[in-house]
Amino acid sequence: MDAKNITLNGGTLLGTNTTTLVANRGLPYELPLGIELYEERYAIPVQTASLPQRRQDAVSGHDLRSHSDAVSLMEDIEQSAEKRTAAEQKAAEESAKNEPPAPELKEQTQGKRKK
Repeated sequence: MDAKNITLNGGTLLGTNTTTLVANRGLPYELPLGIELYEERYAIPVQTASLPQRRQDAVSGHDLRSHSDAVSLMEDIEQSAEKRTAAEQKAAEESAKNEPPAPELKEQTQGKRKK
């Protein structure tokens, strides 16, 4: 057995980059010459900063998880984000409905005759 196979079968860790939450299988290290000890297994477009503190702690705690547990947590986060986005869109639409209409621009007819 080589070290890479042992590491890749070790478990799943959640991690983030600037715009994506990822589930990596293996250890979050890179050896010299670009040898990675992990493999991306699942990713969703969610920024960690947009999550509630409890969720931020869950995804940045470096807890070793089973793959199914990591995917389940990520799917829950993704569904929550979708619900939050839908609620924000609905609130924006309702707010737009309740705003008074913008005043129309008056035509500049001074000095012009209507025919």
